[in-house]
Amino acid sequence: MDEKWRLRFERERRSRKEAEELLEQKAVELYRANRQLLENLLSLEKRIEERTQELTAAMQAARRADQAKTEFLAGVSHEFRTPITGIDGMVDLLLGSDLNEEQRSQALAIRRSARALGEMVNNILEYSQSDGAGLELRELPFDLPDLIEAVAAHIQEEARKKGLTLEVELPLPLRRTFVGDVKRLRQVLSHLANNAVKFTEKGKIGLRVSADTDQRTRSMVHFEVIDSGIGIREEDIPGLFEAFSQVDASFARRFAGAGLGLALSRRIIESMDGKLGVESRFGEGSTFWFAVPLGIEENTAGYWILVDEEMSVNDIGTGTPPPKEVRRKSLKVLVVDDNLINRQFAMHFLNELGHRSGFAENGREAVEQVSREGYDLVLMDIQMPVLDGYQATRQIRELGGTAATLPIYAMSADDDAATTQAAQAAGMNGFIGKPVDRRSLEKLLQAIPARG
Repeated sequence: MDEKWRLRFERERRSRKEAEELLEQKAVELYRANRQLLENLLSLEKRIEERTQELTAAMQAARRADQAKTEFLAGVSHEFRTPITGIDGMVDLLLGSDLNEEQRSQALAIRRSARALGEMVNNILEYSQSDGAGLELRELPFDLPDLIEAVAAHIQEEARKKGLTLEVELPLPLRRTFVGDVKRLRQVLSHLANNAVKFTEKGKIGLRVSADTDQRTRSMVHFEVIDSGIGIREEDIPGLFEAFSQVDASFARRFAGAGLGLALSRRIIESMDGKLGVESRFGEGSTFWFAVPLGIEENTAGYWILVDEEMSVNDIGTGTPPPKEVRRKSLKVLVVDDNLINRQFAMHFLNELGHRSGFAENGREAVEQVSREGYDLVLMDIQMPVLDGYQATRQIRELGGTAATLPIYAMSADDDAATTQAAQAAGMNGFIGKPVDRRSLEKLLQAIPARG
């Protein structure tokens, strides 16, 4: 019995010893594993930190590159647009002189070419900018009749030259103030209208607007541009809104263009939460349409309605708009621009409208002139040597007295949110786009009170 218990005890002792040795071995292995895990964790944290630093540096480099691209495009845009603006403005002056029929035809051809080049440059630059940073939208109140009037006026001359009838359909309930990015809407609508005239040899062009007029604060507004032109084959429609796309290679040679207008238009409309499309029959014509949600605002401002109540909508292309009562008052206007051609045609329009004008070639000269003479209005270019338009405006405001409230309007082809915000921050009162046209200038001058 004692031998039996001894053997049992011996087995248990060996088992316990083996268990203890195994436990010690596992403990060592666990210690080593934990140590390796800690080393791996520290290594991983270091690698994550290094990778984070690399990614941060890459992101900062990308931002610097994007900023450099933005600044480069802004500079290129200015350099391209300045001579184009000069050509367009000088041709306008030329058309206002005594020309024979042949000379007028040649001047119009120059203007069409300059505007086509300007539109192509704008599309390329804007498409490139939107490719990275996206599109900036500015929702502001605007009168829908003014928008339609501007687009109709833009294509009316070319349509008349080709013998096309221009029809505008704008129901009375829509002759009101909406809220949206009117610049972008005009850009898309003008492009579609230009295309309609370009691809139509006979017949008519129609601009039609409709909406749910029962809504109080927001409504989906539908715009249509209708033509009786060459139309589009059904199989060509899917690729129509792709960048650098032309329905037919021969179109690029015959009608010109970079194939960016419709692609950019689609980006603009989709950024507004809208839709753009087309319905077409080859050989019969096309209807390009887009629908965008717009805010509705009560219109308290008086505006010139495009369609006269006594005039049939179908006759708008050949009808004469009702004359506007013009208040005659002579203003003294300072034109500030480093470009001689821009100064010349702005001052020509001012003198032609019965106003006095002076000029300055840079911001420093503008500040000196305002400090010496009394002006009713300053038209201020933005990008100038010596002192730019923003700095000049701040220094004029610092003069105090009447200079503190002197109306100063920025002149620039870059009508974007950043430019507008910078102009407001500098103390400017508003914005007038380049090229300065007589109609826009006259409208601005009517709103400026004479100080003398």
